[in-house]
Amino acid sequence: MNSALLKGSTPGADGTVSESGWCNSEIFKHYLQSHLIKYFPERSESCPVVLFYDGHRSHINLNIVQWARQEHIILFILPAHTSHVLQSMDVGCFGPFENFFNRCGHKFMRETCGRSITKFDICQLACSAYLKALSPENLQSAFRKSEIFPLNQNAVNPSHFLPSTALQQEKSQSEPCSQPGLEPSNMPGFEPSTQSNNEPCIESDVVISKTVSPASFFTNKETSMTCKKPPTKKRKYLSTIVSGKAITEDDMFEAIKEHEAARKPSSTGKGNKTSEKGKKQKKSNKSDPVPSTSVIRKQTEVFTNVDGDDDGDDDGDDNSIDESEKCCVCNKFTPDEVRGIVCLCYSLL
Repeated sequence: MNSALLKGSTPGADGTVSESGWCNSEIFKHYLQSHLIKYFPERSESCPVVLFYDGHRSHINLNIVQWARQEHIILFILPAHTSHVLQSMDVGCFGPFENFFNRCGHKFMRETCGRSITKFDICQLACSAYLKALSPENLQSAFRKSEIFPLNQNAVNPSHFLPSTALQQEKSQSEPCSQPGLEPSNMPGFEPSTQSNNEPCIESDVVISKTVSPASFFTNKETSMTCKKPPTKKRKYLSTIVSGKAITEDDMFEAIKEHEAARKPSSTGKGNKTSEKGKKQKKSNKSDPVPSTSVIRKQTEVFTNVDGDDDGDDDGDDNSIDESEKCCVCNKFTPDEVRGIVCLCYSLL
């Protein structure tokens, strides 16, 4: 890592880089073992330290879990889709940090006559905003608001975790809606259709506007949005295994090991088919078609005799050219006047 990227950092700040530009398990492990552990208090088997974080894939690794068990650190994965309420940094620190960073950036550009912020200025600006946003008062308030410490199970409204009803999928037409009281006959303004069963059903906005009141129309649309399709078979993702649990416990450690072993392709399973397919795709990419050079080669052959020394081959070349491509005046592909010149000059009248 280029040391100039940490220019203007505060004492104790550290950083690293990755080839992809994203966080991975190696960077997270380096952060825990080389940086964060220096600020942990004394711990033992009877008095461990609890570390709360989200279930990102880079945070869940067997080597990290095993190291945390040896260091008496409990790694607790927050339940999925709850970090906006339960993750203390999201609740009370990252918002002020973003505001302070924007202020520091605007101040920097004013003081440097509008010079753009480069990657060598980020660390100085971020450290300045970090000291203001992550104050002891903000950190303590964030833990209280997220009910982590002191523990308060009633601090967060359960309605924050309800799924959005507008995004739920509707059931198929053959299955009735499972919600009571939302049948079409119970809707206000519903009028039974007088159309006979033998007549074809015509679905159009004009027909609906004549037979259904506006209130019933919107109620019907809400019903179709809130009715769900039958649940499908859930895949066994790692996030569903560790969500809301301490991954340093023995049972969770074994569950992660089993999941990692199941993900590895067997010697005779689908893994080899996938790898062979990938190899075929790589080979096909190497032999991609290239643009044809027949036109360029043809023009090169025509203009090779610019001095007009070899007159005997001109007739042979013109005879091999299709009649539709020859000049209608001289009956040649390239007139003799053009063959004998070195350059062409065009003038606009």
